[in-house]
Amino acid sequence: MSRSRESEIERLKCSIKETEDVTKEKLPSGDYPRVLLLGQTGSGKTTLLYSLLDSDLFCMKMDGVIVLRPLNDELYGKIGHTTDAQTRVPNIVRKGPVVICDCPGFSDTEDWRKIVNAYAIEQLLVPPCKIRILIVLQVDDTGAARSEKAKELFDSVCLMFPDKEELKSSTALIVTQIGRDEDRSSCLGKLRTGTWRNCLLDYFLDNEKGKKKVFEFPIVPKDMVGKKYDIFEDKTELVRFIENGATMENPKHKLVFDGEAKNLVKDLCISFKREIESTLKKLVTEVSKLHRDEKQLESIQKWKGMLQELRKSCNGLAEFCACAETQLTSFSALSRILADVKSFATKVMFVSSLEKGLSEEDVKEISLDLEEVVGLRLDAQLEELKRKEESLSSAKEKKSDKKSRDGEGILDVICSMNEERTRTQMEMFKMINENNRANTQLMLEVMRERNAQAERQQMAATASEAVKAIGGLITSQQGN
Repeated sequence: MSRSRESEIERLKCSIKETEDVTKEKLPSGDYPRVLLLGQTGSGKTTLLYSLLDSDLFCMKMDGVIVLRPLNDELYGKIGHTTDAQTRVPNIVRKGPVVICDCPGFSDTEDWRKIVNAYAIEQLLVPPCKIRILIVLQVDDTGAARSEKAKELFDSVCLMFPDKEELKSSTALIVTQIGRDEDRSSCLGKLRTGTWRNCLLDYFLDNEKGKKKVFEFPIVPKDMVGKKYDIFEDKTELVRFIENGATMENPKHKLVFDGEAKNLVKDLCISFKREIESTLKKLVTEVSKLHRDEKQLESIQKWKGMLQELRKSCNGLAEFCACAETQLTSFSALSRILADVKSFATKVMFVSSLEKGLSEEDVKEISLDLEEVVGLRLDAQLEELKRKEESLSSAKEKKSDKKSRDGEGILDVICSMNEERTRTQMEMFKMINENNRANTQLMLEVMRERNAQAERQQMAATASEAVKAIGGLITSQQGN
């Protein structure tokens, strides 16, 4: 790739980054259906946006042309009244239950701008999303002189969304700057020239449901200059479609470019591929640093489980990025890299959409080999963790065996000590019992001796009393 080409690619990537940042900032969170205003540059998309958001529009004359202007035309994006694009990034505004997205025009002649515009629309189609389409067509583009622009618009929308039935059910058309004496069906019918046909145009012209979804945004009459614009009679019905119409949920879509734009897209995809490869390699390297010095078996097993989940997700980049966010989000050291990984979502979808318009050879050149970039590196880390796990498990088992053997020896000693203690205690009990028996015998003998002595004393006392009694009796008889 030449240096000038690389410079062009870098400018393109800067514009894409700006578009991505603005879109992320403005796109509200929540499950709001998104209404995409799609049309050529200068078709009146931004003016229509102001009207849908209930901003007062005033009829003015500028450079000899009657135009509509809000009091503050910087509120939802600058309004242009020429074929020079004023909307470079989507104007995204929430209105009640929906988000209205004023998309960049389809008619840029610069290839790099076409790609940026396509990327802007791609941002709005990142899942989860519910999409309604409002095609904005200026009535002058239905005339013979400019009909090619209208046909290009219809073809581009149909190529973008391949499910035609889903597209028709969720798409409406508004014809801007149409005069009071002009008929919308007649104007659209002018586009049916030669062999050109378009399923959406046929739907709006021939299908009763389609006819009800064609609206008018009338041109400013000369007699309204200086006054408030109040002749948008279809606004109520249009708002009903915007808020309640059918939607395409996470629609399949593709982007198709031709000529030099196609080559530029290919080079952009190659640049994206290198950027993604570099970031993924850095992520895997940083992950390796985090678990490289782990010495705890539990931590190693935890890392092994996380890396196995990452390895399983290597079937596709989107799947891997989602898995990396889930498994690694708790590591602050990886926060910056994970933020870069998260930003891949839109780029991956963008490249995927572009692949449908590229040759097989080009697709092969821009495709990322996730197996080589991530898979093999994770395999090496898993093998290293496995060796660590086996080594630590073996050491743990040996330590456990040693403890077990040491425990058995200690148990033997304890058992021996317990047996000795038991024998000693038995001998002590025996001695105590013998002593107790001897003491008991001695006490019994003492008690018997004391009882015998008491009996002898009692007998002696009784004998003494008897002697005294007899002696007294004898003395009494002698006195008589």
